[in-house]
Amino acid sequence: MASVTLTQIQLRQGTSPNGQPLNLYWNVDSSAPISVDPTKIIAVAYAWDPIANTYIPGAIQVFSGNGFFYSSDSYASVVDYMNPVTP
Repeated sequence: MASVTLTQIQLRQGTSPNGQPLNLYWNVDSSAPISVDPTKIIAVAYAWDPIANTYIPGAIQVFSGNGFFYSSDSYASVVDYMNPVTP
């Protein structure tokens, strides 16, 4: 199967003025295309912020045979790549 192009992003951690860690967020300037073989995608999950104890809006984790990366693509679109419908 041909590769699909997803948008890879990087997460950053905010800090308060006194240096305490704050919630994680995705850096919009870090967006870059990445080609992935959809048959190698093992799982997809919403990205979790352990500091704020909540999900990171707009970010998902994509797990493949080479590890994982964060993406701004929708959860549903990656699941569709993983489970293509054949006529």
